[in-house]
Amino acid sequence: MLEEIIVTAERRELSLQETPISIVAYSTESIELKGIETMEDIATFTPNLDIKGSRFRGNHNPVWQIRGLSGYGGTTSERTAGLYIDGIYVPRTTGPFLNVLDVERIEVLRGPQGTLFGRNSTGGAIRIFTQRPGPEQEGYVRLGLGNFDRRDLTAMFNVPVSDTFYLRGQFASLNQDGYVRRGPQLLGGSEDVVARLQGRFVPSDNVTVDINFSQTEVDSEGGAQDLAIWDMRPHQDYEGNYADWLSDFLQNAGQPRLDVYNDPRVVLDDYTMPDWCFIDDGDPDWDAACEQWNTLDFQQLDATVEWQISDTLTLTSITGISTFESASVSDSQLLGFSWSPS
Repeated sequence: MLEEIIVTAERRELSLQETPISIVAYSTESIELKGIETMEDIATFTPNLDIKGSRFRGNHNPVWQIRGLSGYGGTTSERTAGLYIDGIYVPRTTGPFLNVLDVERIEVLRGPQGTLFGRNSTGGAIRIFTQRPGPEQEGYVRLGLGNFDRRDLTAMFNVPVSDTFYLRGQFASLNQDGYVRRGPQLLGGSEDVVARLQGRFVPSDNVTVDINFSQTEVDSEGGAQDLAIWDMRPHQDYEGNYADWLSDFLQNAGQPRLDVYNDPRVVLDDYTMPDWCFIDDGDPDWDAACEQWNTLDFQQLDATVEWQISDTLTLTSITGISTFESASVSDSQLLGFSWSPS
């Protein structure tokens, strides 16, 4: 027998098969069976959905796209594909690939969805619902190890404090080294810390109050990129060209100018980038001024109150507030003379 998945894509509970919307939904069981750990993994299994890291800042600044409609523009821009966590809208494009930690279900609604979700949902909407506290006492601690010195620690506990109040908490420390060498840095590495504390109060059979606080901290080494081909034919020395500027720096440092095609100082071994740095001075030797880094701190506090007035009518109130801080430095050309803070 197939598992019945209940969704709220139309702002009411319906079976997935009875919902007249182009939707893909993932339950807790399907998330575990497919090995889904991040929202990027969701895109792997969902037609018409694409989530990937940006060129300069990697997973710190992902691009979300549903049915070809995307939103990208950093901290001050909003998406055309809406993202909701426990009913609270997350507007900014800057942020990590959200870790799928102790999630009840995920709904991907293909757009346009402006009628039910308002602006920023032309492409569609992605809704994440975390597991809620319950009357059972349970918990787990999991340790994961993998390539590139990956070290993951996740934990969860659920405790019934009384007959009407339940508490649930989750924690994750996710660490992985990068894989593209640039000077002393390994681009693509990250250290993520995720914490969530939830409370559920059930004063009567008809009223449920959920309160949730979550925080995510991310520290990463920038987007992982590698130059596979260097081709400036037929001519690379016209004034103002990046290659012209770089050749001038190298020549002033007593080195030959760049070759027009696949200069061996630019196209190195796989997963290795040139370690030039001209931000501090004209010397091409590496300097800490050219290091790339990303930091992020996201917090959300929300409360959901449900009052079942009758068998056919339920009143739901969702209130939330979130704070978001982000900073990064990237080198758009990865050739040592571009410094782009944000």
